[in-house]
Amino acid sequence: MRVVLPILVPTYLATCLLCGQELPPPIPGEETARPEKVETVTESAEAPKVRVLATLPLGLKDAKPVVPTIERLLLASESAKVPADSMWLIIEHAKRRGVTSIDVGRDGVCQLVERNFGEEGRGDALIVRSGKSVPTSIRTTMLELARQKGVLFGIGRDRLLLGAGADRLRIGVAANRGRSVRTSPSAAFDEYPEEVRKAATALLIAARSLPLLKDVKAVISTEFVDPRQARRLTVLEGRHLITVEDPGRDATLLPPAVAAARMPGRKIVVRDALEWEEIRSYLSAADQDPDVDGHCLISVGSQTYRLSVEVIR
Repeated sequence: MRVVLPILVPTYLATCLLCGQELPPPIPGEETARPEKVETVTESAEAPKVRVLATLPLGLKDAKPVVPTIERLLLASESAKVPADSMWLIIEHAKRRGVTSIDVGRDGVCQLVERNFGEEGRGDALIVRSGKSVPTSIRTTMLELARQKGVLFGIGRDRLLLGAGADRLRIGVAANRGRSVRTSPSAAFDEYPEEVRKAATALLIAARSLPLLKDVKAVISTEFVDPRQARRLTVLEGRHLITVEDPGRDATLLPPAVAAARMPGRKIVVRDALEWEEIRSYLSAADQDPDVDGHCLISVGSQTYRLSVEVIR
């Protein structure tokens, strides 16, 4: 025991001295991985846990987000576009010369409906043309312009520019089978940008060269009725409200009344005999003569619309 104890004590002291020293620099040519220091953290009930946050690169923490100006936001909003795959134009000619409707469907079919007014303000002629011969460039250009938010929502804000003796233009676009519909207010033709006027004029000229349709029964359109006005018309004034069943979102073919209700303001051409009899039954239920122009109130889902019917004689 007397021999072992003097040997252990110097050995223990030498080991403690070596552990407390720093590692020597590596010898050139001999790169060896140094052992990393391991720190042991003793958790206690009183000591809170500390999380080490990831450090940011130098200069990044001082960066500030760029706040766009109002002018930049307005410019971006006007240049933005809405989704649409079909379009229609309503042109109200000056001095009550008539109304022209041009409809371009998602299948490329273009329809033109023109009504010329007589001296007494009543329609004396209703012409319907249809076909696919309108050049694709004209249709595509007009659709791309009509999709711009600056055209749909930025035109017609200043009512003082609406001239009484000028042609007026209204643009409507739809997407996803009419579930997304947007229309511009009726504004003076000169108020629209020059590129829109040129595209609309080119589309009108091309649509007027389409062949005539001879089997058209009627042309219908709808107008949204405010719920308070619908209640006054039906409850207080006793107007008949005809319920029209909606086949649903996934229907490939829509009845004319439902198609018109999904896209208010759009002209729908009725050519099928059975579909025309259904429209006539709506007018008869509303105490209207089904053989002359008229309108009635229809209910599609939870909304009420005024259905206008123009009969082809």
